Amino acid sequence: MVIDTYSRTVPVAAPVGDAYRAVSTVGGVRAWWTPIVAGVMEPGGELVLGFEGMDEAIGLRVDLLDEPTRVTWTCFLNTSTSAWVGSTIAFELAPAGAGRSAVTLRHDGIDRSLVASGWDRFVESLAAHLELGRGRPFGASRPEQPALEVARAYAHAWMRGDFGAARALLADDLTTDVPIHTYSGADEFIAAVTGFAGCSTESRSSPSSRTTRTRRCSSSTCTATRSASCGWRSTSPSARASSGTSATSTTPLPCRGW
Repeated sequence: MVIDTYSRTVPVAAPVGDAYRAVSTVGGVRAWWTPIVAGVMEPGGELVLGFEGMDEAIGLRVDLLDEPTRVTWTCFLNTSTSAWVGSTIAFELAPAGAGRSAVTLRHDGIDRSLVASGWDRFVESLAAHLELGRGRPFGASRPEQPALEVARAYAHAWMRGDFGAARALLADDLTTDVPIHTYSGADEFIAAVTGFAGCSTESRSSPSSRTTRTRRCSSSTCTATRSASCGWRSTSPSARASSGTSATSTTPLPCRGW
């Protein structure tokens, strides 16, 4: 039987050492997964995670702490999904330029259909913890997320090309007011901008020769988009906040050099 394994890599604007501490310390895990974590984070040690308001616990044995590149756990307990037991969770961390790193989470031994939605949520929380200092762990009480914070988090996700994280910050009933198209909701909009992300315009001028080199994609859609001078604005009647409370904001969408 072939298992479709969950694996996801996200680039983050944080040094690899910070990423390592976020997944190799009890305090780090509390900041992005769940505040209820007990145990010892050392090889052979065990962690038990609880979730506020739920009769559920996950037990993890720490298999490897290889600073600053790899952390692995094996699940020995999951009171709600027994398929977790015996599966392994690995974090692979790599430098990705000055002050940046790439974080890969892989969950082996269990089908991705059982874990993908949860891990997508918590990988995005981990990225927010590293980049903004404010993760979104399960059950963490926090005030309504201000529109400016949502906009900044969206911009960070856009600039690192993580459109899954960007989508999570958009209300399902997103409405748009852009020069070219209208979109019926957040899923249709994020699908469109994901495609546009492959289009880029890069110009460089030489002070001496005054020559300019420009790289453009050949897509007619991309050309039309560039002609709008990245002047997109997105208006949502219910910009998503962590508490689920509605807010209204009009925010310039970040431009990736088109």
